[in-house]
Amino acid sequence: MGHNDTIVIHDLPGGTTYTVTEADNDYKTTVRVNTGTASNTKTNNGTLTEDTTVAFTNIRDGLVPTRANTPFMTGFYTLLAGAWLAFYLWTKRRKEEKERMESSLLERS
Repeated sequence: MGHNDTIVIHDLPGGTTYTVTEADNDYKTTVRVNTGTASNTKTNNGTLTEDTTVAFTNIRDGLVPTRANTPFMTGFYTLLAGAWLAFYLWTKRRKEEKERMESSLLERS
């Protein structure tokens, strides 16, 4: 499971045993069985009764890594926005020049 992911498994019969383990040390993990107190543990196991709820929560402290957080992507998007703006201004200028040329030709006629 990743940061804030949830998995729900319904309709397991009473007497079913379970083990949940978090292997990644970057996550703060809590486990709550039914409405009991949450405990900080990397592994939890037990046996389900008929109405057992086991909530296993992963929280990653700090920045969750994504590709958009890299300096390369920030620079790339800045460059892309600059290129778009330059192209827009260039085409606008060409259009204005073309309109000026056409109007001056019409005035000469």
